[in-house]
Amino acid sequence: MLCSQASEQLNALRESITLKFKKVVNNFFHCESSVSLWDAVKVTPHIP
Repeated sequence: MLCSQASEQLNALRESITLKFKKVVNNFFHCESSVSLWDAVKVTPHIP
């Protein structure tokens, strides 16, 4: 009983973290201009 309860809490925690992360990423991409975003995409492959 305790084990299933713990795993449920863990799943809920993981989901909330995932949602927060998605929100942060979305906010970042909305704030950035498409040009700087495109520059970031172009530069990324050159990072070793």
